[in-house]
Amino acid sequence: MNGAVGAALVVLSGAGFGLAALRELDEALSSAREIKRMVEAMRTEVCCRMRPMPEVLAELARAQPELLRGAADLPSRLKERPFKAIWADWVSASDLPAPLRAVLLDLGNGLADGDPPEEVFRRCVTSLDDLIGQAAERRQRNGRLCLAAGLSLGGMIAILLL
Repeated sequence: MNGAVGAALVVLSGAGFGLAALRELDEALSSAREIKRMVEAMRTEVCCRMRPMPEVLAELARAQPELLRGAADLPSRLKERPFKAIWADWVSASDLPAPLRAVLLDLGNGLADGDPPEEVFRRCVTSLDDLIGQAAERRQRNGRLCLAAGLSLGGMIAILLL
């Protein structure tokens, strides 16, 4: 009886590992969607309302502190360093996945280099749409696989222990 309960617990813990991997895929997709919403809000403020990017970023950081940690004081830091350097430091320090950081670095570099803001934002949103599509495809393709692999691993360990 104890062996059966132990085996069931091992199988369920394997399923837990599969669910943890699935949650990681979900978080990557969610992060990409949140960043896209943030970039679209920035585009509206910068291109339509003609507000300066540091001011927009600081306002968004106050509205979404979990997403834009450390960006609220950006306007005050512009007196010490250029926007491009501050943006790069902020993006590099974020806990976002590497592909999202690369898209945001491209956004900051384009704006700091004087490229037309509408073009920079359009390029960024297109890249984010591609990343969201890839993440959704990965989630769909690997979703069941993660759970099945976790259950299989747990089952194999349980068999070995019995």
